[in-house]
Amino acid sequence: MRRVVGLLVVLLFLVPFTSHSQSLEEKEKKAVELVNKAIDYIQKNGEKAFKIMSTKKSPFIDGELYVFVYDENLTMVAHPFKPYLVGINLKGKPDAKGNFFRDEMKKKAMAGGGWVTYYYKKPGAKGLHRKKTYCKMAEVNGKKYIVCCGVYLD
Repeated sequence: MRRVVGLLVVLLFLVPFTSHSQSLEEKEKKAVELVNKAIDYIQKNGEKAFKIMSTKKSPFIDGELYVFVYDENLTMVAHPFKPYLVGINLKGKPDAKGNFFRDEMKKKAMAGGGWVTYYYKKPGAKGLHRKKTYCKMAEVNGKKYIVCCGVYLD
């Protein structure tokens, strides 16, 4: 009986500390939700939304998921972890493997939304990581924006 009670005490202590990581499917669903919420926010608040979205306190960060935004010329207009990229045109810039992923993001976003896979640096980690990003278009005052949120695959 003491063994059973002891085992239960150990299990009750360990359960709160176990990791409940999300599946890739759950992360993808959350990424799409974040993009859609960000689009609503941009459409309600206009271009001033980008300043808020370019901070580490952005309401569009959820764990390792975060929203970033390009204008239709592929100039970065919002990024919470790399605000130094804001204002830089990244059109035609490939990832380390030669994939012109931003051009593909624009195509997918302008066609109604879709996923693009490429290699990118993961915040807080070393090296390049495979990333799958959902992109969709937002329009404000006649200007088009590519709103994105990605899931790291490794």
